[in-house]
Amino acid sequence: MNKALRTCLCLTLVMLLGLGALPALAAAPVRLATEPGELQFQINNNTGASITEVYIYPNYTTKAGDARNKGWIRSGQNAIVSVTSAEARRDCLWNFCLVFKPQNKRAFSVTWQDMELEYLLGEIVEVYVDDYGDYQLQYTEMGSGLEFDIYNDTGYIFTEVYVYHSNSSAWGKTRNTREINDQGKVHISLNATETGSNAEWNLHIEVRLGRSYYNITFEGVPLEDYNNGTMYVHVNSQGYWYLSDTY
Repeated sequence: MNKALRTCLCLTLVMLLGLGALPALAAAPVRLATEPGELQFQINNNTGASITEVYIYPNYTTKAGDARNKGWIRSGQNAIVSVTSAEARRDCLWNFCLVFKPQNKRAFSVTWQDMELEYLLGEIVEVYVDDYGDYQLQYTEMGSGLEFDIYNDTGYIFTEVYVYHSNSSAWGKTRNTREINDQGKVHISLNATETGSNAEWNLHIEVRLGRSYYNITFEGVPLEDYNNGTMYVHVNSQGYWYLSDTY
């Protein structure tokens, strides 16, 4: 199945403001890092408990130093943790300590000792509980972000554009700073923090025709297919909305 059809099958259409029928619309995260983001890693908390403190410190000391996180990482959430270039140059092994706070229970810590720092840098580190109740780490490479243009080939005006994870109920921030007229485009840039989870994506566009406003949502959009390219938004002669990588 080609990309346009795959995307169209997931399209949903929602009316805004109850302004009548929409005319002709159909639901179609030891080495010195040299690459951006390699002095960081992402923690994905899938433990069922909140992570209240994150520590990384050399294994030859008992002093953990300051916590690396700025706030609690609740279960189901993620956070970026940074390491300085001076730390990355140290010829030593490291301890990685997380403090957990389950609901209605006392806080406790889990420490992974004698780790190579390179196991963490540039990685997405998923923290989970295995079938035996032990806390484990799983690593996947952190993405480098996505860049692409969205081109309006619909005859409508795009007033607001949102790109957000499919598993999120919130649209997040608008990706455009001005309206996008027909045959206009907007550049979309997603950083490594956003793309690191390799989640599916939704594209939500508020469109305007005359005085009427409508919401169009494309679900499960494979954004990596459009990386460094252009995503064209079309409406065909039957009023069917779809996406493609060609004009």
